[in-house]
This record gives sequence, structure tokens and C-alpha cells, in this order.
Amino acid sequence: MRGVKEDVKNLSRKLSSIKAVLVDAENKQVNNPQLKEWLEKVKEKAFDAEDELETFAAEASLWKKRHSALLKDNAFSFSEHTRHVSLLGKDVKKSMLAIVKNAQKLRTLLLPNGHMESFDQALDKLSHMLPPSMGNLTSLHNLPVFQVGDENGYEIKQLKKMSHLSGTLHISKLEKAVNAGEAKLNEKKSLHKLVFEWSDRVVNTQDEATDNNLLEDLQPPSNLRELHVLRYRGNEFPAWVKEGLLQNLVILTLRGCIKCKTLALGQLPNLGELYVKGQRETVDVRHSFNELLELKVLRCPKLQALPQFFSPQKLEISRCELLTTLPPHSRRLHHLALDGCEDGALVRAIRETGSLNSLVISSISNISSLPKWPQLPGLKSLNCEKLETLNEELPTSLECLTIASCPLLKSFSLKSLPSLADLYIEDCPLLQSLPEDGFPSSLQHLLIKTCPLLTQRCQNEGGGGPDWPKIEHIPDLEIDSSHRLVPSTSL
Repeated sequence: MRGVKEDVKNLSRKLSSIKAVLVDAENKQVNNPQLKEWLEKVKEKAFDAEDELETFAAEASLWKKRHSALLKDNAFSFSEHTRHVSLLGKDVKKSMLAIVKNAQKLRTLLLPNGHMESFDQALDKLSHMLPPSMGNLTSLHNLPVFQVGDENGYEIKQLKKMSHLSGTLHISKLEKAVNAGEAKLNEKKSLHKLVFEWSDRVVNTQDEATDNNLLEDLQPPSNLRELHVLRYRGNEFPAWVKEGLLQNLVILTLRGCIKCKTLALGQLPNLGELYVKGQRETVDVRHSFNELLELKVLRCPKLQALPQFFSPQKLEISRCELLTTLPPHSRRLHHLALDGCEDGALVRAIRETGSLNSLVISSISNISSLPKWPQLPGLKSLNCEKLETLNEELPTSLECLTIASCPLLKSFSLKSLPSLADLYIEDCPLLQSLPEDGFPSSLQHLLIKTCPLLTQRCQNEGGGGPDWPKIEHIPDLEIDSSHRLVPSTSL
């Protein structure tokens, strides 16, 4: 903080000069569209610079005075010129009332998280800290959460005049919202992430129609980059979703939207990540995701098909019992995870590809051994669960193999894996011994955990167990829950 006082003063003088030019330009009512646009950009940068200087000044004051800055008798003194406030470690409730009443030009507000155990608890507590009539803070730039209420001063229309909001805004308790269009979210161009959240509740047909209209009225700004819709109870998504009005959207999360039967998305050319979870009624996804890099579909029991024309880099499918086929185009698929799928149909549906390097198979019913896959020359990592046997049909390119939660597995062989470097064996209680032909010389790391029969045979104490000679050459060795590291004899 020392030695920069003059620099700060010089910057402040320059900033004052810039603001004077801006005021003069506005007074002259410049009509040139390009010049007006340039002036708006300069004004925004000037605001940003002013924010940084004031933040620096506030931090310097705190550093110098510690706890005495604005604190007097456990209360803060705010003025109409206050721009930045931190309530970390302070009496939040009393201070917030003073802020809303006196500091209507506030731009930045820091609130404590209360050291909550989970984000949801922290969010709920933070929402209850906000006083009524937050809409009076028309200059506020950051408002991470807003909880809609029934009482006067907590309506969603409080967001109407807060046109400078930027970054992330999480709106919860949306079932209490009335006339959501009054929030004017589509005009808040500086927001890059929005979270729309309803409480978990039982709904009827009338509630479905209400939610349909509500989400329609919550249309985000067109330049939004990330959108999360949680526990929406409407039976269809609004026009601004179906018609692809969010052209800059990169991440979309739909969770617990249990009434929507069809997920129809318009053309979203920049969508890179799509997460769909808990869509109980969704039957199909209607869209071509040309640029989609990552798709996660979790707990959609009625989903029967994925889009046919997309080629993700990462695909995760869990608890989608009716889904039996994978997308035909897999030219750039790097990671595939299949969990809780019926009859192993998806496991057998894996197509030949040279791009797949990570495969996770877990909780697949009625599949006791891995199928004979087509060529997967790029596969480096394989995680297997619930297998009874592990045959020799593993891809020879494997470098990392995890065998976990296989209660009936008694033996396996890895002699066909010349590149295997990492092997993890966990929770296989009936596994009695390591392969008779040992391990490939490439193996560098072996972990054995919660395999009581195997652990006993791999001990080094007392002359060594029967399987100790098979593993003593491995440099990095961890056996049992103690994770005891046994150095290689060659070190």
C-alpha cells in the first residue's frame, strides 16, 4: 500500500478529466451514432476505473485502520456517495437496511456466507439477508442472488430498474413471482449467467400453465452465455428457447423440469455444454448440436433417443433405462461414461472409433463380462464395475485400468496390455489372487483396496505372501485402506 499515494492521485485527476469530457459531450447532444457508441464505451470504462480506484482506497483504509473504518457502535454510516461496501464479519441485517435507505448509488456489495456446510444453505441464508425494496439500488452492479417473496418490497419487479446488474444472478422462489416481465431481464446486457429456480413442489394443470407463462416472461438478454433452469414445472419450454434466440449461449442446464415431454431447442451455434437431469417425462431431444462438446443426461427414465446429428467430445449417460443406442457419429468422442443402464445395450452399442481415450462402465444390469468391442486404438483409461469376469478382450492400448465394486469377480488376466501403467483394484471381496502370469513390465502404479483375500496374499511381512513376488517390482505400490506405500526393490 505504501509508495503509491501520488500514483493514485494522478490517476484520480486523469479520471476526473475524462469524466469532464464525457459530461461536455453529453451536454452537446452528440448525434453521430458511431461517436455516441464510442462515448458509451468510454463511460463504461471510466466507471470501471472509478470502481477499481475506490476498491483500492477501501482496501487501503481497511489495511491501515483494521476494524475502525466505518464502524461505530456496531453500525455503519452510509451516504448517497457510497459505492462499495463489504459486510464481511459485520451485523448484516442492520447494515443492509441502512444501505438501501442511504446508499442508492451502491455498485458493489460483499456479503458473508456464514460458513455454511453447503451452497444451498449459504444461498438461502444470503437471500434472507436482503432487505425489502432492493430495487432502490439502481446503480448496483453485482447482486448474486434474489429471492422472490410475497411481501411488498420483495416482488420480482424490484429488478426492473437495476439495469447495471452484471455477472451472475440467481433468482429463487420463482413460484411466488407475478408479472415476471416487469423484471426486464432481457434489457440487462451485462448479465452473463442466469439461474432460474423454483421450489420443489406438487403442481396441477393450472400451475403448469402459470409456469409456462412465467418462464416466457423471464426472457434473458440475447448475449447470455450460461443458463440454468431448476425445478421448472411447465410442460414446455418458451419460444425464446425453442426458437434459439440465445445465440451466444455456451452452457445450458435443465434440472428437475419433470413435466416437459420434449426438449426442443432452436439453433444455438455456440452451445458447448448441455446438462439434462431429472426430466421424468422427456421422451426425446429434438435438435442438431453441431458444436456441442459435452452432453450429460442423468435420470431421464423415459428418454428413448439422443439427437442423431451431433458428435460430442464428452458424453455421460446415467439411469436412462429406455435408451439403447448411442449417436452414430463419434469421430471426436474422447470420454464416455455409462451408468445404470439396462441389459448392457449401450455397452454393446459402442462403435469403432480412434478418438475414445476414456471409458467408464458402472452399475450395468445383466452384464457380467465386457463384450468384444470393435477397434478402440485410442482408449487409454477404462473403469469397470459389477463384472463377474474380465476376459482378454481389453483394448491393447490401455494405460489405466480401474476394476471396482465387482463382488463376484474371482480372477482376471492382463497379459495382453503391454502399455498398462496404472491399475486400481477396489472392493472385489472374492478376488483370490493376482494373475498367474503376472503383470506387464510397463505397470508403474498398483492400488489394492478393500479386497481382503487379495490383500493378505500381497503382504511383504513374514517372508511375503504368495502374490508378493508378482508385485515387488512395481515402483508405486499401495495396499489396503491404509494406503501403505511399498517402494520398489529396484530403488
